[in-house]
Amino acid sequence: MKKGFTHIELLVVIAIIAILAAMLLPALARAREQALMSTCLSNLKQIGVAVHMYLNDYNEHWYPRWRGFTGWTPTTSWNWSSVGFLDTMSQLGYLKGRIHFTSDNPTKYSGICPDGTPDWYVYTSTGSLLCPCIDPGQRYSEAYSYNTSQIDFGYNAKLPATAKKLGRVARPGNTIMFCESRYGELNFGNPTQASNEFPYIFVPNPYYWGSCGRHMRIQLVNAVFVDGHAKAVLKQEYIDGLAYTP
Repeated sequence: MKKGFTHIELLVVIAIIAILAAMLLPALARAREQALMSTCLSNLKQIGVAVHMYLNDYNEHWYPRWRGFTGWTPTTSWNWSSVGFLDTMSQLGYLKGRIHFTSDNPTKYSGICPDGTPDWYVYTSTGSLLCPCIDPGQRYSEAYSYNTSQIDFGYNAKLPATAKKLGRVARPGNTIMFCESRYGELNFGNPTQASNEFPYIFVPNPYYWGSCGRHMRIQLVNAVFVDGHAKAVLKQEYIDGLAYTP
């Protein structure tokens, strides 16, 4: 007589498989987040190298804020103006990749810049300008449906700005220059504001149903420092790294 599995045996096997899958899926998700974070960190290292190449070519002077515009504050700090330095770096060939804006949709901008051009929302990025930890679907949803942008890397706005030298920074190895961020410019008035912002970098975004956030299981933030080194930082390192006052 041919012997087969009983229903109970099949249910036991299915239950074991389900338990193993439940155990393995979080580990696989974490491994994927770690891989994306490694790519993100590599991109920030490239940005650090590119900044120093740019400084060498321009006598240590740079303009990382508001696309070089002075005496002007845009309507938000999420858009075209506040990521202008990274965009210019790519246009000049210091960085591979580019930032894509919603310029194909004339209704998606937050105001007018001093030169008369619209202040476009950021749609996505490529190459060294990309933070691969961001959910691509979330970026599209925000840029075209919610009138915001999902920024890759924000700039520490307490650093020297237009036509000033980055060499003024007293502790370059402890001061964050760019890091994963929701905003193009990071200018917190006190440690409490920076502390409150830290978890929002990797939590799911309410604008997009199904958002996975940025590496939720690895609650660290990738950053590149003024001296050019890059690493994933803890909450206190993030707060201290943005505390520089010139």
